[in-house]
Amino acid sequence: SACVAKSRILALPMGGIEVKSITNAQRTQVVDEWINVALELFPLKSRSFFKTKADPFDNPIGHALATELPKIFDALADGVELAETADSLDCLTEVLCIQGIPPSEALAFIPRLKQVLDAANIAPPSSSSALCSDRIDRLLLLAFDSYSRQQARIADIRVGEIKRRVSTLININRRAWEEPDSLNLAFSEERCKG
Repeated sequence: SACVAKSRILALPMGGIEVKSITNAQRTQVVDEWINVALELFPLKSRSFFKTKADPFDNPIGHALATELPKIFDALADGVELAETADSLDCLTEVLCIQGIPPSEALAFIPRLKQVLDAANIAPPSSSSALCSDRIDRLLLLAFDSYSRQQARIADIRVGEIKRRVSTLININRRAWEEPDSLNLAFSEERCKG
């Protein structure tokens, strides 16, 4: 078919050195396997759900992997500056960070792309292998930076929520001291409703 005949060049930074041409079918195979590697983080029952449910609200993890890993792979393959993968990395690390998965486990799928490329027999020739490996390692470092930003953002959200709760309790306590009868009446009405 026309799709199989098309090929893309797996390129490296600084001049987009050709490593090896791969067909779109090979690209799909590599990306699908890379998604499977990333899903190994989760229990077996969850993996099938993540792979089949496309709704980003019902399945944010599966959706993030299915939409962002292909973009990241294409950036790697096309020799795009890795900083341009920041949005995709942020999307992935956000859903993984929310799950509470440590970054060393959550991001382990990134360097395993090297094994996926080897298994698909599209690893770069030995002369370019180190450059390709370095590029994937650089992607991993960017992913750790992104994960750290997500952890800080989530911590800020949690601290803000705690502050709001404490503020509410302080206000209730203050009202109790200022107007004890109105507070007792409010609590009594709540008990009657419950």
